[in-house]
Parts: sequence; structure tokens; C-alpha cells
Amino acid sequence: MKTVVLSLALLIHGITYGQNFVWVFLNKKENKEELPAEEIKKIMDGHLANIKRLAKEGKLLAAGPFEEGGGIFVFDSHSKVEVNEWLATDPGIQAKRWDIELFLYTPRTGSVCSVGEKYEMTLLFCSLHSATSKTGCWHISGSHSSTSGVYRALG
Repeated sequence: MKTVVLSLALLIHGITYGQNFVWVFLNKKENKEELPAEEIKKIMDGHLANIKRLAKEGKLLAAGPFEEGGGIFVFDSHSKVEVNEWLATDPGIQAKRWDIELFLYTPRTGSVCSVGEKYEMTLLFCSLHSATSKTGCWHISGSHSSTSGVYRALG
């Protein structure tokens, strides 16, 4: 009975524990080959075009650079082999511009999802004041033009 109740609660909250992802870290490579600026631009233009293609195909859920160099991809896949095949199409990876690490990831709370158009982020914070038993809530919102992100499901 407890298993059925827990499963039902998970379905109600929209959390799917069977969903898997592969996180790819494109780590800054200290000893990468020095290339002319125009060649680096060509590689990076191809890299960005490949990111857009993979996202449009629904394979890539999130991507972005790290401030210190390198970046991250989050793929909708349960297979490192499959993701390596997708990565092989990237000009930046073909040119060995980063040290690559892949990690299988299964969320236990929340999920990773793709957003296909502009969206508005909305946060609602509520708290219960223990002395008065009154609830206070604050609403914060703002526009964002990214097409993907990482979200936490709240129950």
C-alpha cells in the first residue's frame, strides 16, 4: 500500500524517477593547440550551430559556457554511447578544444526540461510565521529569452 501511495504522490507532483540524462562537461583545456583567430571563430560558429541543431532535434536540453572557460551540455539520453555519437558532430569537440567528461544523471527531486519559446520565470515564496500562524507570500517574476533550463519541481 505504501508503494502505491508513494507512486501516486510522485505522479501527482510530476516527478518521473525513470527519466535519465547525460551531463557533459567541456572542461577548459590548458594545453590546446594555438590556432589563428579566424580558425577559432569558424570552429566556434560551427559549435554554436551544432548546439542549436541538437536542441532543435530535442536531444540537447541545456547548454552554456562557464565563466572560467569550458561549458556544459545536458542531453536527454540514458546512454553515454549515444551522446558520444552526438558529440562527434561538434566542430569544437572534433578540434579537441576541451577535455570532455560524461556523467549519467537520474534526478531524485525535480527534473530537467526544455522550453521551446520565450518564458517568464515566476517564483513564489511563502512562509508560515510560527507565533501568529499567518502565512506570508512574495511573488517575483522576470522575462528570460533562453530556450532551455534546469527546474526544480515543488510539491
